[in-house]
Amino acid sequence: MRIAVIGLGYVGCVAAGKLCAAGHKVLGVDISEEKVRLVNMGKPTVIEPGLDELFATAKKQGNLHAVSDVRKIIHEVDVFYLCVGTPLKSGGDLDLSSIFHVVEKIASALESEGPRKTLIIRSTVKPGTCAVLSQILKEKNISVVMNPEFLREGSAICDWDSPGLIVIGAFDEHGKNVTKELHVGVSGQVFYVRPETAEAIKYVNNSWHALKVAFANEIGRLSQGFKIDHEELMKIFLADKKLNISEYYLRPGLPYGGSCLPKDLSALTVFAKEKNMPVPVLESVAKTNAYHISYIVDMICKYKEKKIGILGLSFKRATDDLRNSPSVEIIRGLLKQGLDICIFDENVRFEQLKGQNKEQVSDILPILEKAFTPTLDTMLSQVNLVVVTHDIGGRMEDLRRSYPDKIFLDMFRFRTRDFNHERQQNFVSSRHA
Repeated sequence: MRIAVIGLGYVGCVAAGKLCAAGHKVLGVDISEEKVRLVNMGKPTVIEPGLDELFATAKKQGNLHAVSDVRKIIHEVDVFYLCVGTPLKSGGDLDLSSIFHVVEKIASALESEGPRKTLIIRSTVKPGTCAVLSQILKEKNISVVMNPEFLREGSAICDWDSPGLIVIGAFDEHGKNVTKELHVGVSGQVFYVRPETAEAIKYVNNSWHALKVAFANEIGRLSQGFKIDHEELMKIFLADKKLNISEYYLRPGLPYGGSCLPKDLSALTVFAKEKNMPVPVLESVAKTNAYHISYIVDMICKYKEKKIGILGLSFKRATDDLRNSPSVEIIRGLLKQGLDICIFDENVRFEQLKGQNKEQVSDILPILEKAFTPTLDTMLSQVNLVVVTHDIGGRMEDLRRSYPDKIFLDMFRFRTRDFNHERQQNFVSSRHA
């Protein structure tokens, strides 16, 4: 294909070199005359192992040329590969002005007729940006695709050839197929998703990586305070591939609860205070957990139902343990809003509650007992909206089919009945947001 790589910085240079190596003809574009000069000499604008050789070969084969204005080559290419920078503004938001400037140039010069072209966004952008760009280009014969890059400096060539994953967020089949073709010969699991999901994944990845680094360093500081061998401690921690280093607990849903997680997290932060060792990451965990309860309560209240069904009262399925149960905290929040509740949990027997399990709900125990129903059908006959707080697996779909007039909020998986069909909020309030 004939590809315009727009933005000849780190991502753009790696893309230009690898696309040429794959047999494509690349026209680089950058407003920097110095970068254009270097590329036309067969030299990359950044230092990256293996990139000099790729550029030298591309120059020798005549597959790489650069210009300073995308409008000069607008009719010569099939694909616009957008790799311009999106730096942070002083307030912490992204500066997307370069993105919109380039796309508006393309829109002004591109005709509506002719072969369909594809605009592939490799830059890191705000969720909703592709939707705005599609509106700018809606009169033009062009597909918009979000295809985030996952390149690490120092190993970018290897990362291009063998990425951890390939994410393609396309509005139409043409854009999807063109982007897929550009990854022929590249190993990696491919995900075809909505553009806003593709826009968000880079932020999720890097925030998770940052969180891991901060968490490990807090444990390292604590270990020093208690004269613990942090390498030995983390070796044991990392050896648990069932819970610690796995996908377990990494699904949006209910807040954590039960007897162990709240207690041990609280104790560890107190240990840190005793050693005068700040651990802001650990200290923030309980705060965000409490906020999640409030968020769920607000979500429920938006449905304007006066009586709410709660399917699951214990802190998780197959137990009667009410200690730090998210369901109980949600009920407390709903009661404060003046709502009535109706509860079903096949494992909870109030006459058998004792000790801390009973003390945890002593303030609202009469309300819970009064709201409890003997069967699920009884509860469903009394409410229009049901909040599901347990993992009930395939029974959820059975319930939705059996009670199509009911609203089910599956908080275990953080889903509403219409989740898969709802348009997600567009976080770009204007095209220059």
